[in-house]
Amino acid sequence: MNKPKIEVKNVKIADFASEETLCFEATVYVNGVRAFKAENDGRGGCNFYHPVSQQGKSLLKLCNDWLETLPEEEHMFGEEVFSLQPDLDIFLGDMIADWELNKKLKRDCRTKTLYRMPEDAKGEFYVFKVPYGAKIKAHIMAKYPTAEIINERFL
Repeated sequence: MNKPKIEVKNVKIADFASEETLCFEATVYVNGVRAFKAENDGRGGCNFYHPVSQQGKSLLKLCNDWLETLPEEEHMFGEEVFSLQPDLDIFLGDMIADWELNKKLKRDCRTKTLYRMPEDAKGEFYVFKVPYGAKIKAHIMAKYPTAEIINERFL
């Protein structure tokens, strides 16, 4: 089965309302089509999915069917590591976490230069408290030729 193109848009996160899980609302597009709304009230438990049309209902099923074909993945919860079959809650949770991280990075890149090394853990960055430009790029690349400059994601 081919991987569907899944995107989240119109993401709203309410950190103040989260008790156990991330409290959010998002519109999910599948293969470029507005398919369903996803939400979680932040009180623990699974996400809720609301198809926006009959086509959205079949696209929601397509996503679930595709995820069932994937191998189990290791996920860390607290100090414990579990092997889990990916499901839509896990998949969208990761997408929304990436969306939230990119939003923060984009904001930070307005006034700072951020970079990371390929061997760094996900979410780990080095920061120069100067705006990004040709001089700072040349400095980073001369010293760390394998560095990924985060600011270039948002140019």
